Amino acid sequence: MVTEDGLVKILDFGLAKLMPQTADGDVETATVTKATQQGVFLGTVPYMSPEQAASRSVDYRSDQFSFGSILYEMATGQRPFKKDTVPETLAAIIEDDPELIRTLNPAVPVELSAIVERCLAKHAAGRFESTADLARELKSVPETPSPRRT
Repeated sequence: MVTEDGLVKILDFGLAKLMPQTADGDVETATVTKATQQGVFLGTVPYMSPEQAASRSVDYRSDQFSFGSILYEMATGQRPFKKDTVPETLAAIIEDDPELIRTLNPAVPVELSAIVERCLAKHAAGRFESTADLARELKSVPETPSPRRT
């Protein structure tokens, strides 16, 4: 969501759940191994990463993909993998590349377009090494005034 003062807020609708600490005290491992299970299908389809769409294990790079989908939509006015049905959308997320941002909106800075494309890499290894790296890259995008849309 975008607030009236132009701040972007990403809302979590409660799909994630805090897992109890394991007997050996390893909370992080418990969360990763128990919260993400093969065959479990949770999330908002248009913003799912390929690994979510295929019911594979996810990590922070899956969030980068979802964030990239939101940025793509903000920059172009359309979702990157919009299809007529849920199965078609899931297949597109897994297999298709979205139309290039600058084709749909040439006013988008090249730097932002490159960041979004990297977030939308089909394989998690092609995304940012860390969310801090992603944030650093976003800060380097030149600010350009744009008409305010509702």
